[in-house]
Amino acid sequence: MHKVDVMRLVAATAAVILLTACGENVVYSHYEAVEGRGWRKNDTLSFTTTVTVPDKSLDVYVDVRHGNNYPYRNLALSLTSMLSSPADSLVRTDTLRLMLADSEGRWTGEGFANLYHNASYVTTVRLDTPATCRFVLLPVMQDSLLQGVSDVGVRMVISSSSHAPHRSAGIRTAE
Repeated sequence: MHKVDVMRLVAATAAVILLTACGENVVYSHYEAVEGRGWRKNDTLSFTTTVTVPDKSLDVYVDVRHGNNYPYRNLALSLTSMLSSPADSLVRTDTLRLMLADSEGRWTGEGFANLYHNASYVTTVRLDTPATCRFVLLPVMQDSLLQGVSDVGVRMVISSSSHAPHRSAGIRTAE
């Protein structure tokens, strides 16, 4: 990799971090780097945190960083959400289809050079008490190796919208 490419990558990463962090009440944000040449079909990425923000709705996002060499417009993922508090627990598995490019093949996320960042809203949860939240992501594309995906993350942000979380004792989620 040339020095100019490295500088562009560093600048793009800094810009993405600044763009996604500004103005939000982030409760949790963590990325896992995809090792090697790409994301293997059976490689799970796991994210665990304890959330201590009571009586607040939290929007959950899956964030994907990818390069120009990602071969598809979308990314299909299996997301298993496990939320547990002393009073209740919830386990839910969803299949997500994240759109990374428009119908013309233009990347839809923020970024430039060879690095793009897509943030996809998944659901809203409301925790009445502190809870442990675990999210497990697994690619469900046909390819055994997804080239071009560099990082995948989960972010929880205090909701500023009027999503109405569904009630499930101490843990509520929106469909």
